[in-house]
Amino acid sequence: MKRSTRNMIVWVGTVAVCVILYWTAARTNLHFIRPLLFLGYVAVAAAAITALLCWEFVAAARESERSSQSKTREES
Repeated sequence: MKRSTRNMIVWVGTVAVCVILYWTAARTNLHFIRPLLFLGYVAVAAAAITALLCWEFVAAARESERSSQSKTREES
């Protein structure tokens, strides 16, 4: 997968998580009624965004490792 495609997936995922969180908060007023439940939603949203970013970092590291291995093989 191309780096630009992964980057787009991360951005779209981040925006989707934020929109869903905003929609939930605005529609239900959950942050006023049950603040601890709302904090749980925020924690899940933060975990989803963190997972997306970690996926991007790991994929970029693997891609970099593969390219460095192929350069080493070409030099040998």
